[in-house]
Amino acid sequence: MIPRYDVRDLPRERLEELLSAMPSLRVAVVGDYSLDRYGAGEVSGVSRETGDRVNRLWWHAFNPGGAGNVAWNVADLGGQVRAICVIGDDEFGRILTNHLKRSAADTKRIVRDPGRITGSYEKLQVADQDGAKREVRLDVDNRNPITEESEFAVVNAVKVAMIECDAIIAADYNEEAMGILTARVTRAVCAAAERKDKLVAAISRTRPMNFAPAMLVVNEYEACHATGVCEPAIFDEVDEDTVARAGALIAERTGRPSFVTLGRRGMLVTGSAGGATVVPTRPPRGETDITGAGDSALAGIVLCLGAGASPAEAAAVGNLAAYVTIHKLNTTGTATPEEILREHAATVR
Repeated sequence: MIPRYDVRDLPRERLEELLSAMPSLRVAVVGDYSLDRYGAGEVSGVSRETGDRVNRLWWHAFNPGGAGNVAWNVADLGGQVRAICVIGDDEFGRILTNHLKRSAADTKRIVRDPGRITGSYEKLQVADQDGAKREVRLDVDNRNPITEESEFAVVNAVKVAMIECDAIIAADYNEEAMGILTARVTRAVCAAAERKDKLVAAISRTRPMNFAPAMLVVNEYEACHATGVCEPAIFDEVDEDTVARAGALIAERTGRPSFVTLGRRGMLVTGSAGGATVVPTRPPRGETDITGAGDSALAGIVLCLGAGASPAEAAAVGNLAAYVTIHKLNTTGTATPEEILREHAATVR
C-alpha cells in the first residue's frame, strides 16, 4: 500500500514558517493569461429585432483566468509575481492587467499585441422562464499563433527571469496550439529547468512531457495519457497504483518530484529518486466549484518548495489551497495564508 502523509502530520508551526517565507520569493508566471467572467441572470422578454429570447444578466464580474489565475494565486499567497504573457491591446486586456496590478503583480513584461485578442472564458448562469438554471459558456480565443516579435519578447523575459527570479511557472492552457508557449518559448523554459538550482514547474493540458526537465504538476488524466500508462476518459478515477506508475515515469523523465492531483482524493507525490506518497484532502462541505483548484494547488506547491518544504509538505499545503478555492463560488478563486491556516486548524482539531 502506498504510504500516506496527512495534513495532520504538518504541524501548525511548520505551516506558519512556510507561509511566512513566501513573501520573499520572486516567481515568474509565463503562459496563457485570460480573463474569466462570471454572471447570473434570467431569460427576460423577447428581442424586438430578432424575436429571440433575451438572456438578461443582473450581475457579472471579471477575474484573471488561465495562467493569470496562477499568478493571482501566487500573489494572494504573498509571493512576488512577474507576469509574462501576450495579450491583446483591447479592453479585456486592460481589465486583466488592472486586476493583476491590484494584486501587486509586476506587469512590465506583459506584451500587448494589437493583432491579438485577450482570451476570455465566460460562464453565465441563466434561469429559464420555468426557473431551471443553465450555464451559457462563451470562449473568446485567438485563431492565429503569436507573432515572431511577441515570441522573441517572451523568450527574452523567460531568460531574464531565469537569472532574477527564484522560481518559474509555465502554465500551458491553450489546447488549440495558439497560445504563447510555442516550441521556442517551451525550449527557453526547459533551458531554465536544466539548472537544478532553479525551481521551474510546468502544467500542461495536452503536452506536459514537452516541458521536461521542469517539475510537472498534472492531474491523473494528464499523467496517464502523457506517460502511456493507460488512457482514462476525462472524468475517470484511476487507481492509486496506476497513478503511481505514471508519477514515477514523470519523475524519472524530469529528475524532479512529480505531483499528480487526484481531485477529491488529494494528491500523489513521487520523489525525484522514486517512492510515492498519497497526500489526502478533506471531503468538501456544501456547494463547490472546482474551477481554479489546480491553479491554487500549483501556486501553493511552488511557493512551499521555494520556502524549503519537502514534496509531501508542499502537497499538503497545495491541497489546503485548493480546498479553500473550491468553496468560493462565481469566481476562479484564490487562497490566502489566513484562509489556509484556518482550514488547517479545522482539519487537525
